[in-house]
Amino acid sequence: NNSGTAPVTVNAAQAELALSGANPVPVAAGAAVAFNYSILNNGPQTATSVVFTAAVPATLSFVSATPPCTFSTGTVTCSLGNLASAGTAAVTINTTASNAGTQSITGSVSATESDPTPANNTRTLTVSVTGTGIAVTNVNDSGTGSLRQALLDAQAAVCTTPCTITFNIAAPPFKIQPLTNLPNVASSTTIDGTTQPGYSGTPIVELDGSLLTGAPGILVLPGTN
Repeated sequence: NNSGTAPVTVNAAQAELALSGANPVPVAAGAAVAFNYSILNNGPQTATSVVFTAAVPATLSFVSATPPCTFSTGTVTCSLGNLASAGTAAVTINTTASNAGTQSITGSVSATESDPTPANNTRTLTVSVTGTGIAVTNVNDSGTGSLRQALLDAQAAVCTTPCTITFNIAAPPFKIQPLTNLPNVASSTTIDGTTQPGYSGTPIVELDGSLLTGAPGILVLPGTN
């Protein structure tokens, strides 16, 4: 009876990373915009092989990112090494606001260790870029580059009057299918489908209401629209 066995539970290493950052101040189209992110390791263990990634939308022109980071196919990747418990790191993405409108970059951070609170591993920073023209760059229902966001920006005077909404969607089909009714078209706003590359007299951008519930439509307010 001098020997025995007992079960032992070995918990996986954990490092609770948190990503934060403040929205940049509003700027005019053509101005420089810096997106500043902070990473904190809440522990309990050291976070190893920490990596930060962020996709830069076509409505922002990438300039640089620090600490040394790579930029490929529209995505910034920063290898931050190891981060001790309670340690911090910072990432800055420098861009030029190519287009007016609400522009956003969503950053994400990860490490080798499991994270008990993954919900705070991502952070979206948003900047208002003022100007007289907004480009629709995708067919998404909402978010940066969508027709819905362009209409909201026209309502909020982020796109200053007279506001022109143009199109520069990367690849066909150029079909926008809203899931809910689109915002009203603000006064002194022009939606110009002829600006989509490839237009040659026949409309190629389609607004399709087949996914809407209820009475589909878009309301054009009185004025010079």
